Amino acid sequence: MSKPTVIFVLGMHRSGTSALAGALAASGVWLGRDLLEPAPGVNDKGFWEHKELVRINESLLDIAGLHWYTPLGAGKLASFLDGGSDALDALRDEGRAFVQELLEGEDGKGTGCVAIKDPRLCLTAGFWQPLFEDAGVRVTGFELIRHPAEVGRSLAKRDGIVPTHSNVLWLDHVLASIDFCRQLDGCFVGSFDDLMASPLSFTGVALKELGVDREPDKTQMDRWIQEDLRHHKGSTLALGGLLADEVELLYEDVLQRRSVDSISAAKLVNRISAVFDDIEELFESYNRTVMQLQDVSERLERLGEEHSRALETVQERDEQLEKVNAERDRIGALHQKALDTVAERDNALAAARGDNERLSAEVQEERTRVAQQDNQISELGASHHHAIQVVEERDRQLADLNQRIARIEASFIGKLLRVWARIRKLTGRNAGTETEAPKAKALAGITEFPVSGQRPSVDVIVPVYGGLEETAAAITTASKSIDRSWARLVVINDCSPEPAITRWLRDNSEALDFELLENEQNLGFVGTVNRGMRLRPEADVLLLNSDVEVANDWLERLQDCAYSRRRVASVTATANNATICSFPVFCEDNELPSGFEVQSLDEVFRASVPANMAVEIPTGIGCCMYMRRDSMDAIGLFDEEVFGRGYGEENDWCQRAIKHGWQNLHALNVFVYHKGAVSFAEESNPRKEENLRALLNRYPAYNADVQAFIQSDPAKSWRTAAFIAMLGRSAQPKVVLMAHGMGGGVYTHIKELIREHPALNYLLIEPVAGGDVRLHLAPESARLYMDFRMEDEYPQLLQVLQSAGAGHVHIHHTMGLPTRLWGLARDLSVTLDYTLHDYAIVNSNPSLLDRQGRFVGDEQDRDARCAERFPLPEGVSASQWRKNQLFLLEQARYLICPSEDMHRRLASISEFAHLSNWVVTHHMDARDLQADVETVQPEGTVRVLVVGALSPEKGADILEQVAREASGSAIEFHLLGYAYRALDKAVITHGAYLEEEAAALVEGIDPHVIWFPAQCAETYSYTLSLALQLGLPVVASEIGAFPERLTGRSSTVLFPDFQSASAWTKFWKETAASFEKITGSAVPETYRAPSDEEFYEHRYLDGLSVPDSVPDLPVQFMDQSLANAQKTDVLMGRRERLFRVLVAILQTRFGSALAKVVPIPIQRRVKRFLTRKPFHS
Repeated sequence: MSKPTVIFVLGMHRSGTSALAGALAASGVWLGRDLLEPAPGVNDKGFWEHKELVRINESLLDIAGLHWYTPLGAGKLASFLDGGSDALDALRDEGRAFVQELLEGEDGKGTGCVAIKDPRLCLTAGFWQPLFEDAGVRVTGFELIRHPAEVGRSLAKRDGIVPTHSNVLWLDHVLASIDFCRQLDGCFVGSFDDLMASPLSFTGVALKELGVDREPDKTQMDRWIQEDLRHHKGSTLALGGLLADEVELLYEDVLQRRSVDSISAAKLVNRISAVFDDIEELFESYNRTVMQLQDVSERLERLGEEHSRALETVQERDEQLEKVNAERDRIGALHQKALDTVAERDNALAAARGDNERLSAEVQEERTRVAQQDNQISELGASHHHAIQVVEERDRQLADLNQRIARIEASFIGKLLRVWARIRKLTGRNAGTETEAPKAKALAGITEFPVSGQRPSVDVIVPVYGGLEETAAAITTASKSIDRSWARLVVINDCSPEPAITRWLRDNSEALDFELLENEQNLGFVGTVNRGMRLRPEADVLLLNSDVEVANDWLERLQDCAYSRRRVASVTATANNATICSFPVFCEDNELPSGFEVQSLDEVFRASVPANMAVEIPTGIGCCMYMRRDSMDAIGLFDEEVFGRGYGEENDWCQRAIKHGWQNLHALNVFVYHKGAVSFAEESNPRKEENLRALLNRYPAYNADVQAFIQSDPAKSWRTAAFIAMLGRSAQPKVVLMAHGMGGGVYTHIKELIREHPALNYLLIEPVAGGDVRLHLAPESARLYMDFRMEDEYPQLLQVLQSAGAGHVHIHHTMGLPTRLWGLARDLSVTLDYTLHDYAIVNSNPSLLDRQGRFVGDEQDRDARCAERFPLPEGVSASQWRKNQLFLLEQARYLICPSEDMHRRLASISEFAHLSNWVVTHHMDARDLQADVETVQPEGTVRVLVVGALSPEKGADILEQVAREASGSAIEFHLLGYAYRALDKAVITHGAYLEEEAAALVEGIDPHVIWFPAQCAETYSYTLSLALQLGLPVVASEIGAFPERLTGRSSTVLFPDFQSASAWTKFWKETAASFEKITGSAVPETYRAPSDEEFYEHRYLDGLSVPDSVPDLPVQFMDQSLANAQKTDVLMGRRERLFRVLVAILQTRFGSALAKVVPIPIQRRVKRFLTRKPFHS
């Protein structure tokens, strides 16, 4: 019986060894059970590394004082293995156990060939070889070489490793592994390029070379190895850093000879050693820095935990103190009662001396109990004081550590901080896994003023230059909302060029009680602000732009937040236009939400967000920024010399504050309104680029820090909670829309509803990947959404909708939505409307087409023929399908059909015949469409335009065939949009378009007629609306909504034989010969059908109401719902990238041919799996 074989998979990190191990697994080689899980973004398909193997390798390196990224680590580990130790013996025992388990195979009965894979094997192979050989196993080596530039780029991206370091590691790993392989019984050296180019043959040749009787499985191989897994190609990358030439030569030499001779290897090792001697001190400093920073981070985490425990102790003592105070009050009442009793007994003393003595004893007893309670109160007070001292000490320690970190950042070590962020993952985790850095969180602190119970004085500084209306509003609202006992309002006129502003300020300074200063010459924004900061050296400052309106106790809340932590430099309020502090859409300029003013919206924030809730930010926003005087004393004022006229001055100041150990906070429970770019806009705009360059020169990491904050967005949960609370307080009815998430006419209509009903708040539910649903809180803004897993988070979805005050549900499509949502209106106890956009409720076939693409909606055998194209779920008949739909149809207030043709067809179905809640109304755009037709007689070639996204049922194949057959005539066919596949060049395709650009694009093409070659019954057609809006002649299939929408229209043709391409060709050839075939035609009035054109203005709005009260929103699940959305976005982003590749293929001649033979239902299922967005998105 032959020996079993083990294959050592060898190769530098990021060299493709995971792909190689996957290829071996696809060939029947056993790699073990307990493997590392895939890591998205690092190794999406898996590592094929056994967890126990990785653990032992890391332990081996650890006891040797090494890491996988230690330069020249191979030689150091070999020397260590020669020495021996108790720890090494223990690891060998664990290694033997692992070998024995691996050799048992998948079924426990043993296997003829196994493999082990871990990039650390290049260093640790000498440890494992004797363990396998002692177990009677033949050891072979499979070395995979990848271009060092590709490896270097991948290591730089994943780990932040610099080129010289990467070159040293590549040489060390490659030389060590090749030297190991030379003394084995079997060895194969191959390149990553060969593996990716032909994985099947490459693996087969290698296995034969190694003497392994295995054959690769093509199906498994294709599923595992894909070219798109390769992100960095060496042919396009330059190799940098020291030893670049040696690395290139070794790579070429190894690929040519598949080995390295001993003399060449020795020379290279000597060369590497010489170079490493020169840079060893730098590497040692590099490693020490990583360890120091990791130690500081761990100490910070421990101190944070102690700080939290101290706060909990304070809270516990406060609660105990409250109980004691209550007990003391109760005892005081008893005491008073006892004294009253004593008085009564004194009056009866002559008659009852014995009673008096008894009462005296009771009084004494009560006094004793009171004294005991007083002692307890004193003891608790002492404990409370001690807890406060503990908190203060923790704060001081944290501040000291912040200062130490700031000093480290300013030193040489600071240059390596960006590398540390990635290296830290490797020093504390397996190299095969990657996890997100801890996300910053919003925290609330306890306000403590320097003098207990006394608010610090503050100057509210308003610099003024332009914008009378905005300035007057800002000063008026500030004047009415600040407490003059500790705050004063200072307005500084910086030589405004508008005389009306100067007059208004002088006329109103006394009435509005503000101090008015006027600069003798223009100082610019920064100089004006600095003048205000110097007025009272003891006072804090609130910097308020002259286009910001405030309300309520906004200043108190900002000050409370500023003193809720020990070293706070600045606090910025939430505003509609404040970049990283913006609401409701993060990092955008927002208008005030409809129905709200500054005061009412700020009240929402005050009520829905806890006091002092704040997040740390890389920079404050100067439109409304509180600045503590102690921080200004420490770091100075704004830099007038560099940022004199404005823009970037507060960013520079906040970065200085961070450098000196201070924090900048964003207060989450204060809202102000910022119009934006008014007071100093003309001066600041030309200087933005210059000031930004100056800022980045001082703080190179500034942009990276801001982007990291934006990516983390720690305020998102509270911002979302505030938006939901705002909806709940809004006096406008809230309507929950439900749709399929696939765009098209459904979403055009939804946008139309939102646009036409500004007095309503719309929310939108649609399906996303994995059976989850997405709730858009403001459908007009795609970035305000939450995702819910329907199997266990439906109650949370209900809570959000109830807290938002949802009062009505309007279904537009149920495709893709979990059926549990069918009961949403019932569970919310609200009304329901249902707009029917297609025929999916009939038998799941939305267009009622058969397998050949023919419309069969009015045929007797409709259901059977529709099932050939869209099969129903197993065990469900078409009749049962329709009966299931009645759950929604019968509870709907209105069943809305956009055309009478659709209503007639649905109402005639026996299962739906009893329904009486039908409404026929064209979509809202029909009210504004012109009836006149403007015709232009062609001079030469007739230009025919087809508009839209063409599927076969929309006429894509008809268009292509007609364009080919009419190619010799004086007529040309244009497509503004796209087809489900690439069409013949006889069709001039202009590509996808945005709805708002469609009219201008049509006018640019300048068609003589617009053609609608639909093969199915359109229920409305927004593209027809475009033709009517432009007043162009129309030719359309005589089916669906076209006849009733075109009734009475001149220069319009309804074509009855619309399923015949030859009939269409004949028609268009005749039109090319005489355009009067169209201009002389009109649609008769007999097609006119009823439509309630005022439905959406009256009946639809009737009965929509706002609940009297809404429940408070539990925020504990908010993070989970937002995290669900983030995960879904990542997943759908990958699928959509694949979808774009497929789209590109479909636009080729091969793809077009393939699309013709792949059934349309399969194409649609693939498309819906990859993306639910419109095709052109």
